[in-house]
Order: sequence, then C-alpha cells, then structure tokens
Amino acid sequence: MRLPTGRLRPSDRRALALWLGSWVGVMFFVAVVPRVLPSVFDGKPYLDRWAQWDAVRFLDIATYGYGGVPGEKFDPGWPAFFPGYPLALKFTGLFTGGDYKLAGLVISFFAGGVAALALGRLAEEEVGARPRRRGALRTRLSGWTSRIARDGERLDDRERLDGAEHDPDGDETWDYGDDGTYGGGDGTYGGGNGTHSGGGSGTHRRGVQAAEAAPPRTTVRRSASSANGHTLEAAEEEAADEAGTIGAGAVAAMLASPAAVFLFAGYSESLFLAFALPAWLMAKRGRWAWAALLATPSSAVRITGLFLVLAMIVEYLVGRHGRREQGWRPIGWLVLPFTPLLAYTVYQWGRTGDWMAWQHAQEAGWHRKFTMPWDAFKLTYQSAFETNYEFTLAFRIEVFAAAVGVLLSLYLLYRRRWPELAYVGLQLAALMTSSYYLSIGRATLLWWPLWLGFGTLALRHRWLFGAAVAAAAPFAVLQLLTFTSGGWAG
Repeated sequence: MRLPTGRLRPSDRRALALWLGSWVGVMFFVAVVPRVLPSVFDGKPYLDRWAQWDAVRFLDIATYGYGGVPGEKFDPGWPAFFPGYPLALKFTGLFTGGDYKLAGLVISFFAGGVAALALGRLAEEEVGARPRRRGALRTRLSGWTSRIARDGERLDDRERLDGAEHDPDGDETWDYGDDGTYGGGDGTYGGGNGTHSGGGSGTHRRGVQAAEAAPPRTTVRRSASSANGHTLEAAEEEAADEAGTIGAGAVAAMLASPAAVFLFAGYSESLFLAFALPAWLMAKRGRWAWAALLATPSSAVRITGLFLVLAMIVEYLVGRHGRREQGWRPIGWLVLPFTPLLAYTVYQWGRTGDWMAWQHAQEAGWHRKFTMPWDAFKLTYQSAFETNYEFTLAFRIEVFAAAVGVLLSLYLLYRRRWPELAYVGLQLAALMTSSYYLSIGRATLLWWPLWLGFGTLALRHRWLFGAAVAAAAPFAVLQLLTFTSGGWAG
C-alpha cells in the first residue's frame, strides 16, 4: 500500500482560495455585524456567538463525556452524537490552551480546506483530467485520429489507382528518379513534354498531377504524429481547465448554500467531509486500502459514514476500478469503516445497557422515530406553511432541501450513477421517514454529487450558475445571522 502523493495544481489553488476567502469573510462579518445590528446580539463574546445549539453539546461531550454536565439535568439526546468530533475537540484543545470553542473553529478551518481541495480533485475525476490517466483524453482524440487514418487510406488508394493507370497489366513498375522523371520497365517518362514512351501510350497528366500534389506518406505520418502530440497537449490543457471550472463551481456553490454556516461553525460537517471526500476519491481511483482507512474516521464522526461505506461497496461492485479490475481481495478493506459504528454501539450498550441507544436518543431528544413518508411530509408542510413562528423559515428550507434531494436522486437514477445514488438516496430515505424533516438542509452539504452538478452547470451554463448562486447567497447570509444570534438554523 503506497501513500498517495501529489502537489498543488491550479485547480487546487483555486478551490483553496475560495475557501480561505469565504472563511475570512464570514469570520469578519460575524465580528462586525453587532456594530451594524446591535439588537441582534446580546453582548456575547465572539467565540460564544459560534457556540450555539449542537455546538454546545459537542463542547459538553468533549468536556464531560457522555455522563452529562455535573449538577445539571441529563440531556437524553447526547448518545445521538458520535464521538469522533468531541475527540477531535479534545485533541485540538491541546493546542488552543483547552479552549474548545476556539478548537471547534480551528477544526472547521483546516477540515474545510481539505474538503474544498478534495472536491476539486473529484471534479478532475469527472472530466478525466487527472495526471497519468489520459484514457478520457485519448477518447476525445479518437475522432481526430480516425480521420487521420482515413486520410492515409485514401492516399494509399489514390497511389494504387495512379499506378494502375500507368501499368494496367501490372507488368510495369514506376519509381521517382532523382531528376524528377519516372523510370519504367522499358521506357522513361519525360517530365518536360508530358508523354510516356515504352510499354503503353498516351498521356498521364492526371495521375502525375495527383502524385505531385500528394506529399510523401512519411511526411503525412510525421505531420500526423506531430499534430497528434500537439492536440493531446491541447486536450490535456482543455480538460484541466474544465476540471478547474467544475471544481471551483462546486466549491462556490457549496459555500453559497443556505446551510453553509455549518461548515464554519463548530459542527461535524467539515470534519466528516475532510475524511469522506478523500475516501471517495481513493475509491474512484481503485485505491481501496486508502479509501477504507479514510472512511473509518468519517464513520466515527457521523452516522452518515454508514451511508458512505455502503456507497463504497456499490462502487467496488460496479465501478471500473473495483471487483472487475482487482478481484475480490480488496473487499476485506471495506469492513474496516464499520468498526467505529460497532465500537460505539458496544460502548453505549456497556454504558446504558441499550443496544439501540443511538436511535432511542433520537426519539428522546427530538421525538424522531420511523414514520410513513407522507405523514412526515404532512407534518413538516404544516410547520412550514400553515404556522408562523421562529422555526417557520427553517422548516421551509427543510422542504426545499428534500425536494432538491428527490430531484438529485432521480437524476442519479437516470444517469445510472449507482454508488452516488446509494449514498444520497439512502440518506434521503432515512431523513424523509422520520417524524418530521430535520437537518435535511444541513445534509445537503454532504451531497457532493449535488455540488459537482453545480460545477458542471458553471462550465456549460455560466449565466444559470451565476443566477443560482446569487439567489442562494442571501439565504446563506440570513442563516449565518440566525445561527450566530442564537436562532434555529437547521
């Protein structure tokens, strides 16, 4: 097993620049907005503005473990949070003086940069522009090379026809002489007067003119070879530029989405993507050992890791770098990402005596349990459009996000993208069969096929991509204000 290596490419720098610029802008915005809207905040310190909702639960778990805050009522929803992110807080806290609030922002900063970089690399896989893998580029050149081959065949045929005109009986050979004349078997061709003497009679200007007009085949082949090299280089540059556009578009769309605030806050989305996206990238390249090793910590961060490893199994079964290319040996690696799920289940069973502690925490903390999808939709719709209270906007975003997920799943089904469909579709099915829609908007951050789709839109229809980003950005700002002021943002 060899460690993946590489250097930063122009597309990488573009993706990282988008992330860094967005991060600086968001942090500065949260710092100065109280001066513009002093009624929004209640004088909390800067770091406290980021410690809202689930971020507080992560901080408490990192500080006290799953036993609860001493002297306070136990929160039954704590087992719903996987231990990966609290453990990352404890580790990063070693470098922030034990300040877990600051540690959460530090984790999101670095993890978000890794996620942006990996998303750009996935765009390269989409267009086949990864170095040392030129199959897609050669496919693009196949039409051009076929035309070269056909032209060569036509030239050969024309030379044979010209020879037949000179020697219809096949008993005469013709060669170019050094002095520009044809030497026949029993006579010579005089280039000056255009007549033929010897084995036949008549003039042969048409054949001679065709032979003079056509360059030697070695010249054609040399030109074709040179043009082929230049065309391959141009195609590589074009594919790299397309990959950069798709990658930058995907990152920009993700950062402009309404739920983007959770990439910057002390939540687990950025950390999950920092492991999951490189894991998926390695799976697409057939690097199954590294794919499994990277997917394992993602399974310790979020339950979404379960859907990731299931999608990786599908990729192994149907992908071109999976079972058909490598056989069954790599399948053993894909067992590894299940181990954090099993270990956490055993841990909670040992602590509570409940094998279903995670599911029961969902029910106790948020009253979420399995519900028929139409009942879940009905309750969410009523909360979004038939009431008017502080959670109205959040539920409307949930409905919109669910619709986006359905359309994305149908698109993946149409394109027969079975691994991506397994990843998105299974998540969506679980979220839409809960008592009501909750955190679907946040889940869109984890649907990289959606962002790659927006990246492709940026390549093919830039005006439409620009319109979509312009429409989403105000909601992203609104959600940022809502979250950092203590409101529910999903």
